[in-house]
Amino acid sequence: MRKMILVLVVVGFLGLCVADLADAADTANITVTVTCRSLSVTITGDPVTWALSLVEPDSETVKSAAIVVTNSGNASETYQLKLTDPTVWAAVQTDAALAAEKYQLGAIFQTTATAAPVANDYVDSADFVSTVYVTCTATVFAKTTGNGLNVAASGARDLWLYFRAPVSTAETAEKSITVTVKAIAGA
Repeated sequence: MRKMILVLVVVGFLGLCVADLADAADTANITVTVTCRSLSVTITGDPVTWALSLVEPDSETVKSAAIVVTNSGNASETYQLKLTDPTVWAAVQTDAALAAEKYQLGAIFQTTATAAPVANDYVDSADFVSTVYVTCTATVFAKTTGNGLNVAASGARDLWLYFRAPVSTAETAEKSITVTVKAIAGA
């Protein structure tokens, strides 16, 4: 009986080995899945256009409602800001005194539903937009309640704008300043 059990065990073991050999193949597949980064930004607000109408020379104004900037891409992204000067006027990026035909446009990102900044919050040259792209950091275009750095997919930030008029100007026609928000890959 022992020999019979031993023979059955050996035959069973050989059967398993043959079954493993039958499953072996000369090719095998590897599946590679890829999702490409999509950078996208959406701007909404009430309204997105900021119409100041008439302002006094050397006056300061903070937009009364935030512009909402949303990461509509599929990965973390950081924002860059730049502006386009209107004819004759030129943006100044320092907190020094302005001059004729020179203005300041400030921008601060904050987490949504945060109280609006006040004019005194825009005293740091890191908050003034220039004619070249400047990347948001923890201190550039930022205050303690948020920034435009590494915004998660579907994340939103409030963007608050500030305008300081030239101390004097010969221009009497309405001026338009375009602010561009650009998304770059976050960290």
